[in-house]
Amino acid sequence: MTPIPVLWRCPIACVVSKPAGLATQAAADIPSLERRLIDEAVTTDGTDANRFETPYLALPHRLDRCVGGVILVARSKRAARLLGQQFETRKVSKSYVAWVEGEPISADELASSQGGWVTWRDRLRKLSGKPKAELLAVDAPDEADAKEAITLVRIARRRGGFTLLEMRPQTGRMHQLRVQTARRGAPIVGDRLYEARENAAWQAEAERIVAGGDAIALHAVRIGFHDPSTSRWVEVDDLPSWGRTQNGSSPETPMEAAGAAANDMADWRVGAEDLTSDLTTAAPVV
Repeated sequence: MTPIPVLWRCPIACVVSKPAGLATQAAADIPSLERRLIDEAVTTDGTDANRFETPYLALPHRLDRCVGGVILVARSKRAARLLGQQFETRKVSKSYVAWVEGEPISADELASSQGGWVTWRDRLRKLSGKPKAELLAVDAPDEADAKEAITLVRIARRRGGFTLLEMRPQTGRMHQLRVQTARRGAPIVGDRLYEARENAAWQAEAERIVAGGDAIALHAVRIGFHDPSTSRWVEVDDLPSWGRTQNGSSPETPMEAAGAAANDMADWRVGAEDLTSDLTTAAPVV
């Protein structure tokens, strides 16, 4: 089994790339990122600079099972406390990229945007007894279980009836990005829980990424935080698996099957240079 990639590390924390299809945390008998990291920490002798030296770890945030990307890992109790405080006070910046069906941002929203960035402000609650969340009307009466969900959104590119979004959540609600896009008529590609259409081309790509195809076209591509060992600001990037070619390299330009129907697009990959360039666009402060 391929070890979990470690993208950045300091003496008391690290950033890893969680594969789509793997739970962040789960019961002991269910495969999870947490269990994999502990197992790898226990079995390494510490000579490989890309691995852990101690089995202690804590995860101050999570990604859904079907979502891949960057996750911060605390390797000491001090790091867990410091990173937890950063999340609680919204000092951590997170960027995601996603292919969605159609286009969730209207011309009017773009016209009034700040540098192409649109702010989505919604109220979200978990549906009782269901694995889903829902948005409530902004002007609906307050409900005790509803919480504000804020996301900055920008169109990175359009292709064949689909839109690549960069999304920077300012809050951390359950399925926040998945619900906000779906309720605007643009579910994330492959996200059947939120009524994305069946798409054979994406399913083939998802099965290439992970056995069983338990992946949606949403990836945590960047995280920014203060290094708990030095207090310096750090940003770590991770290109999505669907941003790589078959041999792992990145294409210079996005590829598209000529004449493919909108719901049969055969390639979802995005070049690393293109994606990194997209992520440099400054977002407004909310």
